[in-house]
Amino acid sequence: MVQFTESAKKLIQDTLASEECDTLKMFLHKSCCGTALQIDMVNAEDGIQTMMVDGIQVSMDKETERWTENKIFDAERGRLTIRNAGGCCCC
Repeated sequence: MVQFTESAKKLIQDTLASEECDTLKMFLHKSCCGTALQIDMVNAEDGIQTMMVDGIQVSMDKETERWTENKIFDAERGRLTIRNAGGCCCC
């Protein structure tokens, strides 16, 4: 399951409030260059499935949920960053 640090939560909550939205929508965009995670701020509508993740209302399909598994969102200098949980070994 995706995770949000405290600084990421604050940035997301502040941005949702300023955009008058209540949900962080995550989805995958596939192209000839690969797959990229896309993020949008939306208002949950009837029929849109959401879940609470670390206090953030999030909408994503099962494929995106699998893709973001073990990802940690953080905030640095006012921007979201994404890293793998547990780091990596670059030996």
